[in-house]
Amino acid sequence: MKKNVVFFLTITAFFSTASAQDVVFFEGSWEELNAAAAAQNKYIMVDAYTDWCGPCKQMDKMMFHDNAEVAAVMNENFISYKIDCERDFGLVFSRKFKVAGYPTLLFFNSNGQLIDRQMGFEPVTASFVADLRAVLALDPNDTYQYDAKMLDMPWPDFYVQAFRDANNENWKYPKDADPNAFLAAQEDLTSEMAWAVMSRFNNIDEKYLNYFKENYKTYKRKYKKETENKIQSHLFNEVAVAASTSDEQRFKAALAEVPVYLPEDAEELAGWMMSYYYMQTKDWSNYASLMQKDIDAGDREISLNEINNTAWRIYLECEDQQIIKQAISWFNPYLNDMDDFNSMDTYASLLFKAGELEQSEKWAIKAIAVGEASGSDVSGTKDLLERITSGR
Repeated sequence: MKKNVVFFLTITAFFSTASAQDVVFFEGSWEELNAAAAAQNKYIMVDAYTDWCGPCKQMDKMMFHDNAEVAAVMNENFISYKIDCERDFGLVFSRKFKVAGYPTLLFFNSNGQLIDRQMGFEPVTASFVADLRAVLALDPNDTYQYDAKMLDMPWPDFYVQAFRDANNENWKYPKDADPNAFLAAQEDLTSEMAWAVMSRFNNIDEKYLNYFKENYKTYKRKYKKETENKIQSHLFNEVAVAASTSDEQRFKAALAEVPVYLPEDAEELAGWMMSYYYMQTKDWSNYASLMQKDIDAGDREISLNEINNTAWRIYLECEDQQIIKQAISWFNPYLNDMDDFNSMDTYASLLFKAGELEQSEKWAIKAIAVGEASGSDVSGTKDLLERITSGR
């Protein structure tokens, strides 16, 4: 009994202190984390981040601090852990689990095996919590089909080099690396090693890409969301190439593949792809229409962050007054309690571009006050205010 008490005290000592409003993050090594999860029969949640990632910082602030609803679910069911994926152990972790975007949340069962992963920041608390509960509803034995505890793998050098090392000021992405020679030497293209290379690089030969598509179900059974991330990456790359060459047929071909491989998220993904294509080709009418369609449909909550991102691009590059006024109207539901500096700055900027100087001045002043209070860089908004006052 005494040994059990000592062990419990040793394990709990690794946790950082926090209020009931905060997610508690484990402080210790990866091995100690896995031991704690096994001892407490809890899932592991890893927040894979980088120090330059803005959405990572937003998620930390909005979800992991001063958020009782998120803290209650996570502290009860998960042992949470942060890993800077561009430094030290984070590089080993990133190569093993193919972390390619930030933030990424990775979920492991109590035996330390990967069961799920989620990429990107969900800014709505209810949706964030729903995603956590979806993980808890998964079969903990339905794991990704590789041993998550075998971290040190004989990766090829070009694969190792493909992960940014923030501690190495001379690091460069191996843009001239040719993964095809490596793949040609693999007996099993669905093996963990071959899959890691295929998933990381976009310049694989068409025959390997076709093999991946033809055997998509096998890859998905083994690698689950990693497979979805790869097909998304491929399709977005196709859209990027199509936009750079104004190749509408290539764009439409990429769109047509979305429901084939990603039926559950087809509508949302197609929307992102269309938005990117229209933005890159400066088709502002269709670009704005996509947001308007989402707003009018009313079948999902449109976040202020989404509105702001789309509207800011219109402010920067669109000169069509009808579209500018349309973007202004998107902010109407938020005006009574809008206190986000970036959104207020965008709204003031759009009003200025529409010639509504009095309202633009009012919102620029509000934005500066909120921005200064939060420590944001308000120099651009102050420049806008000068242009407003000189134009009146």
